[in-house]
Amino acid sequence: MRIFLILFTLSAIAIVGLFSLVHGDPRPQLEATYWRAKPDVSRLPDPRDVIPIEPAQPEGAGIHKCVKRGKISYTDQPCPADHDQRALDPERSKIVTLPAQKPAAPAGAPAARPAPGGIDIADDGSIRRTH
Repeated sequence: MRIFLILFTLSAIAIVGLFSLVHGDPRPQLEATYWRAKPDVSRLPDPRDVIPIEPAQPEGAGIHKCVKRGKISYTDQPCPADHDQRALDPERSKIVTLPAQKPAAPAGAPAARPAPGGIDIADDGSIRRTH
């Protein structure tokens, strides 16, 4: 076992040595890459000039994620007794407020179709993603 470790170590040293002979010292390239990746702080906006934007959903607005048998529903009311309440992940949850009813199309105009991948509100009030 010791012989294997010694041979492995010598092989690794030989490979690193050959790489250094062929490509030269990698430190200057790594340093140049580091300085290119580092942002120029002088070009960033002053944080005192940034206008705070209100979040789409205010903190503590009372949105509840309710789970029952693997089905998830979101509500502004507390979850029913037969549902488990789960925490919303603020990084992954983008809360969008939709109208309670589908807006009526103008008289004589064909009904607007949502874009593929958009959200459609059916006549019964259910929400579904279009394909």
